[in-house]
Amino acid sequence: MSTTSDNTTTGSRTTLGQYLGLLGRYLRPQRRMVALMAVLLMATIGLQLLIPQVLRTFIDVAVGDAEVVALGRMALLFLAIALLNQLFGAGATYAGADVGWRATNAMRAS
Repeated sequence: MSTTSDNTTTGSRTTLGQYLGLLGRYLRPQRRMVALMAVLLMATIGLQLLIPQVLRTFIDVAVGDAEVVALGRMALLFLAIALLNQLFGAGATYAGADVGWRATNAMRAS
């Protein structure tokens, strides 16, 4: 191996394809958990985008002299979405940690 002037090592570069192959090798056995993690992350992002819209509607309803019942429903909707967002976020964190540990242990074992 030789070193170039910018301190990079030549002759032992790992290509993107090699990284993807390595990633696939250790994540393929856990594809269901990886899929679950992806779904939970997307759901969390979607809910984070929905929360401001619910707040906007709540404010619009409150400014428009709406009934207290309508405001209560909007508040409950907001709380339900926020709670669901937290649960999905916790699930995504758990799934990500589980996938990470299992992949790391599989790498060590091979």
